[in-house]
Amino acid sequence: MEYLIIENGKIKAHRCSRSVPANATVVENWRGSVGEPVDFYNKNWQRKSEFELMKEGLVEVPKGFKWNNSKTALEEMSQLEKIEAGIEKLQENQIIENGKIRELTNSEMYKKGLLSEEAFATIKRNERDFLLSKTDKYLLPDFPIDDEKLNKVKAYRKYLRDLPQNENFPDVEIEELEV
Repeated sequence: MEYLIIENGKIKAHRCSRSVPANATVVENWRGSVGEPVDFYNKNWQRKSEFELMKEGLVEVPKGFKWNNSKTALEEMSQLEKIEAGIEKLQENQIIENGKIRELTNSEMYKKGLLSEEAFATIKRNERDFLLSKTDKYLLPDFPIDDEKLNKVKAYRKYLRDLPQNENFPDVEIEELEV
């Protein structure tokens, strides 16, 4: 005969013998683990699935997962939920704003000391150079533009070239040209 010895709600021993002790529970073809709680098994001594055990709260839901609203399936937590649960950390170039994670702007990274002044100035100069290149076409002799708009373009180009001399450079917002 095959039997289990159960103490304090846990399976303490699994044995086979011709005689069964009075405090034993008879089982057939038992497949389980000594030391587990009896709640891990159904009334026929078949081990419950991990899903059933999680649903009954007998084992923890794996880190990074949660129950769906109807508690019928597990789903992966969002990055924000993982951060709030302490599973993941917010990267230093990110912030939580209005319940969402967003990347810091270059200006915010500069102000937090995550971006050097030299690196930030290079980024701003590249942005300025790109905007300058976008206006090159207006200066071509055969580009159809009236004098008023051409003067506006020339003034904008001067503004861009003078930008690095601005007292707040590199932490400046660069205006875009509207022609």
